[in-house]
Amino acid sequence: MAFARPLIACECWARDGLQSLPNVVSTDHKVEMINRIARAGFPKMEVTSFSHPKLLPQFADAVEVLRRIERLPGVSYVVLMPNMKGFERLEVCQNEGYGASEIIL
Repeated sequence: MAFARPLIACECWARDGLQSLPNVVSTDHKVEMINRIARAGFPKMEVTSFSHPKLLPQFADAVEVLRRIERLPGVSYVVLMPNMKGFERLEVCQNEGYGASEIIL
């Protein structure tokens, strides 16, 4: 069966997969897993969320995750940016050169 358009697989472990876990995954582990998944060939990855850290503590390290992950050519690094405060945090990352390729609103 042929698809009418190219199919792009987006890996969501580091964003959607972590948000409901009861324990916070360390920044080191997140960075390691994101890098491994990117090296495995996923062209698009949801890597973090700029949700309020008190509401979703899994993402309190969003800036640090973006700062530390490897950036492979051809990989789109996606973040969730749910509100203006999240935008302000992401804007700093973008201006400093380690932001996102795409934003989910």
